[in-house]
Amino acid sequence: MSTMELLAAELRNAGLPDLAEKAEAGAYSVTISPHALPELELAKDLEAAHTPAADALAWRCISGEFGPTDTELDIAAERILMARFQPREIAVKAKEKESEVAARLRIGLRS
Repeated sequence: MSTMELLAAELRNAGLPDLAEKAEAGAYSVTISPHALPELELAKDLEAAHTPAADALAWRCISGEFGPTDTELDIAAERILMARFQPREIAVKAKEKESEVAARLRIGLRS
């Protein structure tokens, strides 16, 4: 199970289905999130939920329980390097490859 899926499951268990859907879509994933700092986005959303379960989950997130794996960090680093140092058309190809890799990660880690 990927950290994205693990987080989504915990958000559902905490009674936060809207945040779980965002997690499944990758909003809080360091590899595919459109946010520069997805961890801060998650902290903000959990604070806005303002429930005891959300507060407890926020502490677990802050402690790194749902942090990215080494593989996920490698994907994120590759994405950043490709976008920063490659021409636009190569960056687009890298984004397509990243989507394929992320999909394989999700499929492989579900088993």
